[in-house]
Amino acid sequence: MVNPFMTKPKVTFITSIVNMKWVDQCRYYLETEVKTPHEWLVLDNTEPRPISFAAANNFLAKEVTTEFIAFLNDDIIMLDDPLPDMLKEFEDPKIGLVGTKLSYPNWRIQHGGVGFGTSKGELLPGHMEAEAIDIGQVEKKNYVPVTFALAITRKSLFDSLGGLAEMYINGFEDLDYCFKVLEAGYESVYVPTVPIIHVAHGSRTTERDEYNWGLFKGKWHNKLIAIGESLSGKV
Repeated sequence: MVNPFMTKPKVTFITSIVNMKWVDQCRYYLETEVKTPHEWLVLDNTEPRPISFAAANNFLAKEVTTEFIAFLNDDIIMLDDPLPDMLKEFEDPKIGLVGTKLSYPNWRIQHGGVGFGTSKGELLPGHMEAEAIDIGQVEKKNYVPVTFALAITRKSLFDSLGGLAEMYINGFEDLDYCFKVLEAGYESVYVPTVPIIHVAHGSRTTERDEYNWGLFKGKWHNKLIAIGESLSGKV
């Protein structure tokens, strides 16, 4: 646990380390850029028997005693403190989850909020503005999902919703949690104001995405139909 502040923090970052390549870099940016009081809980989830992203973060979340949990991938580069702008959104009691803009190392947008569209006739989630040149054109919006490479939720809400669903294997558990937040009557908001680089998939693989997407579709079938009908109405 890292807590260099005398003031009691409101936020605990939690990180499941699956590749030791990134951990020192992650620690460096937390210590040099994040001025807001915080703690950092880390689980060494490397070989020989790593557990899933959902299981690892649920394990870490049980140890959190602060008001907010900040999910953090270890392959994140922070060029400023993201916490003030993100925490400000929680002044609205309706907000249960906050995500932020992520850029690739070449500064093209990797994550500008998660929306849904169609590909080959199938409804699929995708990062809005993905691969676009970042010229500050992405505005703050309410999205059903945000990505957990960096996202903050209320600890009390996380506990009440049962944490992350462990049926998923390293993918879509964040999307599932976002839908649970919506179902519980809360909102998610995406804020684009902090410059953050994400070395995308530097700390995870995508080999189980098709399997996870199948689980997600089965669980949230009715909501996905409603989203599909809404998109059709806009055409």
